[in-house]
Amino acid sequence: MVLTAGPANAQPVLHTLHENKVLRSTQPLWDQKAETNGKSVILQRRPMRLDLFYLVTAWATEPEDEHRLLGRCLVALSRYSHLPEELTPEWFKTKSKPIPLTIAQEEHLKSPQPADLWSALENKWRPAFTCLVTVELDLYQPFSLPLVQHREVAVGQSANPGRRQLTAEPPAGHFWTIGGNLHTDRPLEEIGLRLIETGQDIPVLPEGRFVVSKLKAGDYTLEIRFKDSPPRRHKIVVPAADYEIVV
Repeated sequence: MVLTAGPANAQPVLHTLHENKVLRSTQPLWDQKAETNGKSVILQRRPMRLDLFYLVTAWATEPEDEHRLLGRCLVALSRYSHLPEELTPEWFKTKSKPIPLTIAQEEHLKSPQPADLWSALENKWRPAFTCLVTVELDLYQPFSLPLVQHREVAVGQSANPGRRQLTAEPPAGHFWTIGGNLHTDRPLEEIGLRLIETGQDIPVLPEGRFVVSKLKAGDYTLEIRFKDSPPRRHKIVVPAADYEIVV
């Protein structure tokens, strides 16, 4: 990008780039989104945040022209907290989040020092200001996985724990974790879910997903409660192939 004004021009020079460790996300490591079929989920590893450090300077025959153009650039860019769309490369326009933009901060000059930078460019020291742009880099492709419908937990004694085999038959403890989907045209925030046998209130996620843990094999009753109508009951069996509930 080159900005011109008569015989003068201004240009940002990229001099340093590194990962923004402050914005690094480790928990959760993956973003997940349920697909419309209710049976699979899209997993996308969180992107790397990369800081791009620019030095913006002006070039002209007369110093007054340089200062005037540099001042206009500083005023123009200082109006934005994020990179304007017309200056955003096409590849980054597909991102859901705007690109943060930080202008003229003293800490951005600590490394490299301006004198070292201009010496490396084999040029004399020129007036300039810093510009920091933080972008996201998706290093991995998203992929789809089937949702976990149930999980089995067995507790007991084993003569060979490395092979994950219990010696007691049946095991002393045998528990299941189940997961399902609630399908409805009503707002999910107005619906409550309760397991009658245990009196346990079950959270319903925004996409209708629910999970119930520590269940023994058998028959259970889920009560679906509505804000403005009588509750409904739905029989389930643990374990089962799926837990898709339509109300």
